Amino acid sequence: MQKKERLANIELLRILAMIGVVVNHFFNYGMGIYDGYGICPDSGTDYLLYYTLQAAKALALPSVDCYVLITGYFLIGSCSPSVKGLCKVWSETWFYSVAIGAAALATGNAPCTWRELAGLLFPLATNEYWFVTSYIFLLLVAPFLSMLARGLSRRQYRLLLIVGLAVVFRYPFGLHLVSDQQFLLFIYLYLAGGYIRKYVNAATPLRPRLAAVAAFVCLMLLYCTAKNAASGTGALAVYGLSYNGLVLPAAVAVFLLFLSLRIGRRAGRVINAVSPLSLAVYLIHCHPMVEGPLWRAVSETVAGCPPGLLPLLCYACSAAIFLACIFIDCFRHAGARLLLGAAPCRRILSRATDAGRSIAHRL
Repeated sequence: MQKKERLANIELLRILAMIGVVVNHFFNYGMGIYDGYGICPDSGTDYLLYYTLQAAKALALPSVDCYVLITGYFLIGSCSPSVKGLCKVWSETWFYSVAIGAAALATGNAPCTWRELAGLLFPLATNEYWFVTSYIFLLLVAPFLSMLARGLSRRQYRLLLIVGLAVVFRYPFGLHLVSDQQFLLFIYLYLAGGYIRKYVNAATPLRPRLAAVAAFVCLMLLYCTAKNAASGTGALAVYGLSYNGLVLPAAVAVFLLFLSLRIGRRAGRVINAVSPLSLAVYLIHCHPMVEGPLWRAVSETVAGCPPGLLPLLCYACSAAIFLACIFIDCFRHAGARLLLGAAPCRRILSRATDAGRSIAHRL
C-alpha cells in the first residue's frame, strides 16, 4: 500500500476539523439551537451577536466533510485495503467505548442494561458513533473507489463528480437519496478528495481560495437570514445546515484553502504530533456516558453567561474539551508503550497489517 504522507497543512485542517466538530456540538447541545434558542433583535448589538454566532456555526459546519475529503486525498492512489487505518480506527473506538463505559458503570454513574452493555461492547454494530460506523465502511470500499478512479480519464472523472453532485446535493435529489448516515455523501467526498489529489494544483495562490471560502460563508449567512425572515417569529434562530447542502462546496473550498498553506518545519512537527490524537476527541466527548453530563454542564454555563460573551465561551469550551481529550489520549499512548514497548507494538501492528493484506489479496 502506498505510504500516506504527513502534510502539515492538511494535518492542521484535520485538527481544526475536529475542533469544529466540538464547536458544532456546543451549538447543538450546549446552546440548544434546535430547542428554541433565539435572539430577540432589539438593537444593532443583537444583530452583531447573531451574525457572529451564525458565522461561527457556518465555519464549523464543513468539519465532517473536510475529514472525509482528507481521506480521499490520501488514499485515492492505493487500491489495497487500508488495514492499518482500519485497525487504528476500530481499536481506538472499541477501547474508549469499553473503557469509559466500564469506568462509568464501576462508579455507579450510569444505569446498566443489556442494551447499553451491547452498545459498549459492539459500538459499530449498535451505531454508538455514527461517524465511525460510516467511516469504517468507507475505508472498506475505498480500494474499489480507487480502482474506479484509476480507470477514468480526467474528463470522465469530472463528469462522474458532476453527476454525483446532482445525486448527493440536498436539493432536489439529495434530500431523498442521502441517508441519515451520510454514507453516499462520504463516497462522493472520497472521490472529490481523490480528484483534487490527481488533478488540482496545490500551488494555487492563497487569496482566491480564501475569497471562495468567504463567499460560501456569506451564502450560508444569507440563507439563514432568509430562513429567519420566512419564519415570521421575529426572533433570530441560529441554524445548522445539512452536510450535503451549501456545506458541501464550502468544505471543498476550505480544503483547497489549506492545500495552499505553507507551514514551517518546526510548527509542522507539532501539528503532525497532535493530529493522530484528534480522533480520540470525538470518541471521548461523544461517548453516550460522557456527552449527557458534559453538555448539561455546558448548558448551565451558557444559561448564566451574558449573551455578548457567548462566542468567547463557545471557543473557550471547545478548546478546553479538545485539549482535555488530547491529554487523555496521550496517556493511552504512553500506557500502551509502557505495557508493550514501542518495538513490540510496531511488530504487532506490522503483522496484523501483513495478515490483512494477505487475506485481501486471496479474496
